[in-house]
Amino acid sequence: MLYYILKRVIKIFLKAFFRSFDVLGEENIPAKGPVIYVANHPSAVIDPIAIAVSLKDKLYFLAGEEYFGKGLQARIFKKEFNMIPVARPWLKKDKKVSNIDMFQKCFESLAEGKSILLFPEASSVTVSKIRELKTGAIRIKMGFEKMMDQTVPIVPIGLNFSNAHEFQSRLLVKIGEPIQFKPENNSTEPAEVYREKSKEIQQAMSECIVNIENDANEGIVKRINRLFINIFLSANNVSPGDRIANFKFAQSVANAVTYFESADHEKIEPVKNRINHYFDKLKDLGVSNDFIENNGNSSFSLFKIIGFTLGLLLHSLGVIYYFLPYQLSEFIYKKVIQPKLKTDNREGIEYENQFTGTMMFGMGVFIYILWTLISSITIGYMFTNWSLALMVFILAYPMLRFNLYFARLVYRAWYTIKSVIVRFNNKSDWKSLVQERTELIDTLKEYQSRYDSINQ
Repeated sequence: MLYYILKRVIKIFLKAFFRSFDVLGEENIPAKGPVIYVANHPSAVIDPIAIAVSLKDKLYFLAGEEYFGKGLQARIFKKEFNMIPVARPWLKKDKKVSNIDMFQKCFESLAEGKSILLFPEASSVTVSKIRELKTGAIRIKMGFEKMMDQTVPIVPIGLNFSNAHEFQSRLLVKIGEPIQFKPENNSTEPAEVYREKSKEIQQAMSECIVNIENDANEGIVKRINRLFINIFLSANNVSPGDRIANFKFAQSVANAVTYFESADHEKIEPVKNRINHYFDKLKDLGVSNDFIENNGNSSFSLFKIIGFTLGLLLHSLGVIYYFLPYQLSEFIYKKVIQPKLKTDNREGIEYENQFTGTMMFGMGVFIYILWTLISSITIGYMFTNWSLALMVFILAYPMLRFNLYFARLVYRAWYTIKSVIVRFNNKSDWKSLVQERTELIDTLKEYQSRYDSINQ
């Protein structure tokens, strides 16, 4: 019961935490029987809860036993949250560990028709690629099938964050096609077979994310995508709202960058530098690539202006209502939480701690609930009207969602005004940016043509 209640409540808050939260590939979920789900693991606790709310199945989660604690906490994790503890030997080098109980629990759960979620990378690291997998998923599948004479598919899931540790970022959950293979005749599977099958799963998982092999290329892949996405959509007569087309395009950009970096490194590096310089110049001037793309043209109408003005009035009420909890959240995060989260430095690039997004989400939910309860009760006492208090409590969430949406509109409006001013006051810089963008698009079209001919 607690699982289903929390699942629905958390889904509501995830929809507010992320600017967009989309799920693709739901048709790949088997209609019947248990499933072993495997996913990448870039953002600690956010990952399992995002998958749990994306699937109709009640999931059983494999998690490191070091997080379970003892007594009541362990009981709640196991009984209410459906968590199965896993001993990770590489964390206990001086002790012998056994996962016999874990495998047995997995076999029992699958036999009862329950589905299991595990993260075969075995740890959470914020990268846009699939790291080397442990063999647990294969061993669970093949062990269960030998014991029960029943097949169980492995379904890969890809978590694609625009930024795993930023409020109002985007999340796309991509569900891949089921992986099915028959167990070998041998009673004991050699380690080589486990590794071979794990590589098959790793490839399937890679196809569910925007896979960027070199961590240092994450920024350039995103910038190329922003530069070229509208050109691609227009050339292929695809709607900007086509999530599948947008996702596949982002994948193709990442794959192309990986290919050309290896095959034509000396020529691709100057192009990457030009793109980075172009976006750095945009940032310095305070203008957007979209505004450059439209050459400063923005459509305004009386209807839009009236709608924006009315929305701004309602938005102002929301700003007043949420000013205190927002400031409190920001203060607690920056002064209390952030200093305790050690950043990850890889190849000279500093990355946020994998628990950053989780802590931000948890803190935000707690403060929102506390503030909504306090403000509703206070209004009820002040006006001796509990119907009004209930109305405030009910309308708090829609107001939050509207405020987040309208804040983006205000930001875009401000950026547009700023861009118009920049264009007027810096005509030479503006002209050079338009020219630079045109030349970069032509260069990217050439690389696209070369990459397409290679992959035909």
